[in-house]
Amino acid sequence: MGAPGLGRTTLTSHLRRSVENAGGKAISLRGHAAERGLAYATILDLTKALEAREPTVADSLVAVGKAVESPGERVRIFDLIRDAVSQALRGPSPGLLLVDDAHWLDPTSADLLGYLLRRPPP
Repeated sequence: MGAPGLGRTTLTSHLRRSVENAGGKAISLRGHAAERGLAYATILDLTKALEAREPTVADSLVAVGKAVESPGERVRIFDLIRDAVSQALRGPSPGLLLVDDAHWLDPTSADLLGYLLRRPPP
């Protein structure tokens, strides 16, 4: 956290390279001010990144982006995404999910990020 121009993006880019150089997998996301009002904007970016990295997770992510009718369904979708992130970052070295400019995340994507932080995969 801090004022713009302090180098957070540069620092996190170096962190990502370090993880990848050590044999870990990394996925980077970014919040965008212009998309703050678009529900699921960053979640959709994440699912595209997951499907590109692990095509086998595509079937499990079909529910993402469909209308969510209940809080229980939202939890189920968040669990699907959490499991897909875990699978995509699994390997001999620790993986990294990097979120830059998180303060610009749309509310639902911010909720997902909080969910992932509080409920890591088993």
